Amino acid sequence: MKSFLKDIKNKIIGVKNVNSKLPFKLPDLLNELIEKDIWPNNSNANSQNSTPIVDFERVLQIDPEAVTLFLYPLQFTTVSKLATGSESQLWSDLNMSKANSQIDSNKVVIIGDFGLGTDSAIALNYQYDLENPKVIRLGWVINGHKIHAEWFNVADSFNEFADKIGLSEILKFNSE
Repeated sequence: MKSFLKDIKNKIIGVKNVNSKLPFKLPDLLNELIEKDIWPNNSNANSQNSTPIVDFERVLQIDPEAVTLFLYPLQFTTVSKLATGSESQLWSDLNMSKANSQIDSNKVVIIGDFGLGTDSAIALNYQYDLENPKVIRLGWVINGHKIHAEWFNVADSFNEFADKIGLSEILKFNSE
């Protein structure tokens, strides 16, 4: 019965691009993680605050200063939409000027962050490849008494990112 309901849900929302509001196709592995309820959804996302999905050691592999990784449920959004919406103050801050100049904000999709208050996003970067986005993270750099944000490469593909944080292993385990 559960499989039948998932099939109906997939037909309604479209498995090939679960988030139809995005102009980009989500990576196939991300769609599969969403479909199999491994990627957080609206009903369980906040549980990551007390029971993280990603082990601390794996978080350190993608950001040596981070403590946790919080993966957003659908609906993902682009930096450009955030910059003109509720988070416009953060994205227009002078400390963000270098980070903003590194990306095409219409082609960067936020999929998570490094926990409450960090202002450090994790994103799919479609800027150079609309079929196979890189995964990047926003980090804060301190230089003397000045601080600014920069984007750093985390993985050359979503599959590599999923391997690094252990989601590929969870998917394989759940498929057996």
